[in-house]
This record gives sequence, C-alpha cells and structure tokens, in this order.
Amino acid sequence: MADLRIETAQNIGIDYTIATISDRILATILDGLIMIGYLVFMGLLFSTYTLQITTGLMVILIMFPLFIYHPFFEIMLQGQSPGKKIMNTRVMKADGTEAGIGGYLLRWLLGIIEIQAFTGSIALITIIVSGKGQRLGDMAAGTTVVKLKKEMSLHDTMLTAVEENYKPLFHQVERLSDRDINMIKNIIDRTGRHYDWNTYEKLASELKSVLEQKMDIRSELQPFAFLATVLKDYNHLAGRLN
Repeated sequence: MADLRIETAQNIGIDYTIATISDRILATILDGLIMIGYLVFMGLLFSTYTLQITTGLMVILIMFPLFIYHPFFEIMLQGQSPGKKIMNTRVMKADGTEAGIGGYLLRWLLGIIEIQAFTGSIALITIIVSGKGQRLGDMAAGTTVVKLKKEMSLHDTMLTAVEENYKPLFHQVERLSDRDINMIKNIIDRTGRHYDWNTYEKLASELKSVLEQKMDIRSELQPFAFLATVLKDYNHLAGRLN
C-alpha cells in the first residue's frame, strides 16, 4: 500500500503507511476468532448453569455484544479493535485526527452492508480501487486504516550520545513533549530519503518556528543545527532527570 501524507496544523507533513489488505483481512480473522471464542464461552455457560431467562433474552445476551463488537472497541480503543491492535493498525481520519464516535459508527453501519451482507467483496474491491485503503464506510466517514509504527522511547530519539559534561544551550526544551522530540527525529531521519533538499529545509524551518514559539525563544541557528541541538539538549536533561 502507499503512504498517506498528512499536513499538520503547522503545515508539517507526516507520512503514515496505509494498512495492507492482508493486514486488514488478518485483523478481521482475529476479531472473528475472538467472537467465536465468546460464542463458545457463552454456550458452555448456558449449558452448564440453568438460568431462569427467556430464549429472547438469551439471544440478546449472546448476540448483542457481537453486534456492537467493532464500534464498541474502536470507540474505547481510539480506532482499534482487538484484531487491529494485534496487527498494529488503527482507524483514523485522513487528516490524522481521531475518527470520533460518529465516524466509527458510520463506517460500522456501512460495513454491515459491504462486509457482512456481501462477505467483504464490495469492501475488498473498493479498497483496491480507492488507492487510499478506503472502503465505502471509510469514504463516508473520511477515514482510513493505517499501519502504526513502533512507538519511540527516549532511547530511540537519541541522535548521538551526550557526554557527561555537556552543557545544554536551550534549557527551555523541558517545555517540549516526547511527541515534539519524536517529530524532530522523524524529520532528521528523513533527510535525503523521502524529500528533496528544498522540501526538507522547509519542513525543518517550519518545525523550528513551532518549537521556538513553544520554548519562547529566538535562535540564530540554522534549522537543522537548531533541531539537532534541541534533540541533544532534551536527551541530556531527560537523562539527568532519570
């Protein structure tokens, strides 16, 4: 699958990898196995214990959780069902924000038709044709399913080892979040790989402006040097606190 390019509010581009068809099929199979396991458990429960309930109520207790399985988990887990979580995929809006309750419900309702009623054939064809990993429910809700990258730890954001006697230039980096630092690392890692040099300079310059506002400073350093220094300062101060 192709990458999905998302522009943040600061006009900084972030690439997400659209989940492959196999990722989505495997997630669906895993969710199906979980639901089958639930049916087996409930069957054993009702066969083992004599419960004074009507057949209608029994059907509701068994089938209703299966009926709301996907919207329930996607709402509770911010776009992930158990199957998607195992496959490390997530539903999100095309602008990078969370789909929201309305989005999850809309794609679920249309999924009843394109997935369940037509055994997934319509969804499969639409995903292939759309080019953005979208089935009809995704198109209506403005969502897609992306492959999540492994979350970066502080160790992962290290650009270079920081010597013990290192003196940070910007103590204001303590105002930044791990997400800010990961974005710096993301841009530095993409140098010469995903963008031409002019695009890279623009991204680095825009991120520098955003970080300067957050840190309430103004630096004469060139964008790349500034980002590298902020990353080193952050790692030094975070390491000292740890």
